[in-house]
Amino acid sequence: MTDMGFGYLLIGYLITFVLYMTVNGLGFGGLALLLGYGLMFYALGELCRYHRAFLYAKWLLVPCFPLALYDLLGTLDEMLLWGLPIYGSAVTNVTDWLTFLLLIAFNLAMLYGIRMIATDVGIGHMATTAMRNSFFVGLYAILYLFVRLPIAALDGARPYLGIALMLCNLMWIFFNLLLLLSCNKNICRAGDEDQPAKPSRFAWVNRIGDAYERNRQKAIDNTTREAEAVLRRRKERRESKKKKKK
Repeated sequence: MTDMGFGYLLIGYLITFVLYMTVNGLGFGGLALLLGYGLMFYALGELCRYHRAFLYAKWLLVPCFPLALYDLLGTLDEMLLWGLPIYGSAVTNVTDWLTFLLLIAFNLAMLYGIRMIATDVGIGHMATTAMRNSFFVGLYAILYLFVRLPIAALDGARPYLGIALMLCNLMWIFFNLLLLLSCNKNICRAGDEDQPAKPSRFAWVNRIGDAYERNRQKAIDNTTREAEAVLRRRKERRESKKKKKK
């Protein structure tokens, strides 16, 4: 099975939304964002060859590059004491809001592309998953607005909203990573349907994929056993009733 771009999209997404959290405190957050955006832009360019619905996500990444560069220069400004005037609180506040809006729009556009291509290839459950993930992204955006907007009536609830915001953030990132992993394993080019899945060049991606497949198969096996047990009990009850009638 030939990679259509979902593999690079998965890696770029992981760097942008997971690795960034780790390295940002070390001063490399901007570099992680530039690398992540670059991989996702390339991946979406490949995916656009198979479905034009990915164009929206691709071009929403373009303004993210200068914002990531701004983040990187801000780190250098603090480390080297440059004192650049573009890093006042007002400018930083504007770039924070722009980054938030662009990343929310990007995620919704990416999920829209996945939903459309999954529908076209007949993988209905994956299209449904993309819609569910869109709901969690939208919920995160609403919670973010409640936490950040200066509404005095919400002051008492902000600590609880902050916890809900963090949990929702982790939830939609985790679900999107699982969805991208599933796309990488199950959506292929026309003619590759009967080919065995091609291992990723990254061993850790293969380990995650294998673990995901094992858990999925285990869930299927458990469901099958439970269904067989239910059918067996129903059959036994019917036979018992027949014997009593006799």
